[in-house]
Formats: sequence, C-alpha cells, structure tokens
Amino acid sequence: TYKLTNDLDLTLGARWYRVTSASDTGTQAGFAVGGQEFTIPGSTITETGVNPKAQINYHVAGDHLIYATASRGYRPGGVLPGVPDAPSVGCTADLANLGLTSAQTRHFESDHLWNYELGAKTAWLDDRLTVDGAGYVIRWSNIQQLVSLPCGFGFTANAGSAQSKGFELEVHARPLPYLDLAGGVGYSHAVITGAGSTSPQQPGDRVNQVPDWTGNASVTYTRMLGAGVKSTMNVSYAYVGESLSANNSPTSPRVRPSYQLVDARFAFSRDGYELALFAKNLANEHANLADNRSIAAELPGRPRIVTNQPRTIGLELRARF
Repeated sequence: TYKLTNDLDLTLGARWYRVTSASDTGTQAGFAVGGQEFTIPGSTITETGVNPKAQINYHVAGDHLIYATASRGYRPGGVLPGVPDAPSVGCTADLANLGLTSAQTRHFESDHLWNYELGAKTAWLDDRLTVDGAGYVIRWSNIQQLVSLPCGFGFTANAGSAQSKGFELEVHARPLPYLDLAGGVGYSHAVITGAGSTSPQQPGDRVNQVPDWTGNASVTYTRMLGAGVKSTMNVSYAYVGESLSANNSPTSPRVRPSYQLVDARFAFSRDGYELALFAKNLANEHANLADNRSIAAELPGRPRIVTNQPRTIGLELRARF
C-alpha cells in the first residue's frame, strides 16, 4: 500500500498458486453399471496461475471512504471417478453427442472471475449511523458446471462464461443507546454471456441458482433490568428472490420461488449465564434452498430439493466460565 497523498492511497498485490489434484485407480460395480465391474485409471491435474488485485481509496473529510477495486479469483479444478465407458450402460453414446470421451470426464479445470467494484463506506452522527454501498460487475469464465447425462450419470465440466451486474446497500443505525436497527438490500443480474458445448444455456439466459433480489432487516433492543440482569430482544428478517434450478431438466429449468424467513430471540443474562427463548422460521416457510442430486433421476411431480429447517421454538441456556 502506497500513500499518494494524505487522503489517497493505492494498494497493489498478487497471489501465485500451484494446485495439484490426483486420484488413485478405483473400480465401479453394481446395478447402476449393469452388474459389471470397471477399472478406473488414476487421474492427475496440475494448474498454476496468478491472481492480481488493485484498489484505490479516497478518504473524505470525516469517517467516509470511497474506493474502487479490481481483483481476480479462482476456484480450483479437480478429479472425478468419471463416467463408465461401456455401451451396455448407455453413457458412451451420450458423451459422444457432446464430443467427449469417458477419460475427459475424469477431471475439470479451475474457473475464474474478475470483480470490478466501486463503493463507499460512511459513518455519520458520531458513528450512530453507518451507510455502506457498492456497485459491481463480475465476469466469470470457464464455469464449473454439473452435466447430467440421460444415462443417469453426471460429471463436472468447464462450460461457457457469465456476467453479473448489481449493487449492495447496508445501513446500521443506533438512534437510542439501547436500540440497534440494521438493514440491507442487494440486486444481481446474472446472465450467460458465452455458451458452452456441454450446457444447453445460451447467451442471455439467467445463471442458475442466483436470486435477483435479496434483503435483510433486524431490530435489537437491550435494557438493564437491575441487579446486573440484562435483557436482549432481537427480531430478524431475510428475503431471497426467485431463481432458476435445472435439477429437473437442463432445458426447462424449474423456477425456485422467493422466500422470507423471520427469527426472534428474547434473552436474559447475568454473570456469564444466559437464558433465552428463541424461535426460528416463525412463518414456517418451506424454501427451495438448492438442488439435490442424490439419485440419478427425478420422478415427475416428486422434486428433490434441499429445504430449510421448519419452525423451531425452544429454550437455550448458556454458561461462560
């Protein structure tokens, strides 16, 4: 980090990496592969690269900061058992339709993204109010994507590219010494920009499992009751907008509806002990959080998803010694 002036500083950095993933020889056997047994050769992949970062900060009078940053990130590649290479299983033809062989499904490469961000961090009213915001553009390339084959097997491949544009805004306020208010909102427009040979998605399609809008809010009220007893009440709210899931069909993605979660907690504490009454998911929302590919296929009308914890109410005792 180099200070250009009293109010302006520049940060430059880079991280070099070398990642090696390897697997030993294995076997596949059983009903899913037609009662046969296949030997799977070992696979190794080694990757090297550099992730740079640059950021410039401008300190405005008072507790205000304006910044701009550009940075690169990556997710390491890896090795897999691969798809069985046997005509009786039916996967050989499925792979051929994609221009692939079984050997090519045994490893996948890292994917990369560039993040460009412009934002501000500000504090007001003797730090009783903070407002932080940022706008960003993320460019994602060589996407790691699960490819499900008609034969029932799947593998991870590198497919296509995408871009996400959006913003985030967070506000925290303490209007009274015993009252804390917080809230935030975010928007992300994530679309495919380059089609991959193993993916049915085309430029302009939404990126799967990325909600458009998100939001949160919380209220915390704290009071001393006397005799060293402190009471704390907290209510929090979270909103996640709709997104798409291709778990049911790569060509006709399922719409995952938006959902809202409300939690509450009321606690008394003294001398390292705390007794709390809590309630999670008060509205008993059943959200579709993610795909579940625990079996090879999904029966019509029987979606396989990961859902959240149902309404849970209980007492909690904590002790700190």
